Amino acid sequence: MENKYITVAYKLYAVTDGEKELREEAPASHPFQFISGIGYTLERFEKEILALKKGDNFNFTIPCAEAYGEKRRRQRTPGAQVYVLQSGWKIR
Repeated sequence: MENKYITVAYKLYAVTDGEKELREEAPASHPFQFISGIGYTLERFEKEILALKKGDNFNFTIPCAEAYGEKRRRQRTPGAQVYVLQSGWKIR
């Protein structure tokens, strides 16, 4: 696989019991930057982003099992069921 330098602006929401909560944001003024193929990002995130073309908008969901793991019994705060990423802006 060819390594690519990627910049992407997005909003990350955690969805728990149908409630959406903003957890992270990489605005267009300070986009997330990474090199693909070196294990820097979540595998599923990278797969979804690599399927896009420059300028595409996106909206995809990553199940917890493919992100940060399932909710554990001893967590004090409830864990999310899924993580939803929305562009709000465009991939550059």
